[in-house]
Amino acid sequence: MREIKLSNGHKLRWTVASGAFGPGTGWWWDKVLMWLGFIDPTAFTIVAKTFTEWPRRGNFRWWAPWKTIQFINEFGDSGVRGFLFCQGMANAFGLRNGGARKWLGEFPKKANPKFSVIASISPDSETDMAGEIGRVAHEIRYLKHVKGIELNGSCPNKRGGILDACEITSCSEACKGEAPEMPLIVKLSVAHQPMLPNILPALRNIGVEAISINSVPWKMVFPKKESPLKKYGGGGVSGKPARKLMWEFASRILASTDIPLIFPAWDFQDIFEAKLMAGDRPGAISFGSVWLRHPTWPNKFIRQAGG
Repeated sequence: MREIKLSNGHKLRWTVASGAFGPGTGWWWDKVLMWLGFIDPTAFTIVAKTFTEWPRRGNFRWWAPWKTIQFINEFGDSGVRGFLFCQGMANAFGLRNGGARKWLGEFPKKANPKFSVIASISPDSETDMAGEIGRVAHEIRYLKHVKGIELNGSCPNKRGGILDACEITSCSEACKGEAPEMPLIVKLSVAHQPMLPNILPALRNIGVEAISINSVPWKMVFPKKESPLKKYGGGGVSGKPARKLMWEFASRILASTDIPLIFPAWDFQDIFEAKLMAGDRPGAISFGSVWLRHPTWPNKFIRQAGG
């Protein structure tokens, strides 16, 4: 698997998935681990936490994080068993964020010049999605340390979060129209699989430079098991429990388009499988829930893979 070379020259090989490293500057515990020398974020391209044009309250509350984020084992069990035998995560964060204006104002002041960051945006309007994305993309293009934009068209934790083919196309067009020089990545979900024949040709024509894969809706992974996040619709599942569905989805994308794919990884086996699947095609590896549960693992995997 060759690294992805974006149109602005930035290279993608290892990435941190949206939300795993906070707003692109790290969560407080990341900063402690960096200071102690346990993690090195400069080895990755960091996708910042997804934000919308206006503030969104979402579901997450800092005083009770367990209500919207649960570590789970391979069978979907949470609680003590999920934490001790963790194989993935279920989350219903709900895109809680302070809005584009806040992020655009704070990021330049807090950005580490050694970090490579990609901004992640999602529409929250039900009547003006493309307009919202276009306005935000227009502002992002002026940020010095941002290497590209990810359009999150697949958040399973908000109303209208799984955008249809027309909405993904119109939002992608708006993004490229307002920030033509910024490489565009589109994040899709396994739930988009029936729409791929319409989505993929459109993204290629627009000039989308990579596709990333989001968490999988709980009911698709565990159709007969009640989610610990039932209150929020079940949430999205990532890690090993979602691996089979994600790999089937990745295979469909690779068979249908030459747009490079960013593969989600929980462990070194995922990296090995992704390289086999991609072959000589360009691709990248993304660490999401594993970064939150085992933040030192991704750097270890990079060393195992030879950098």
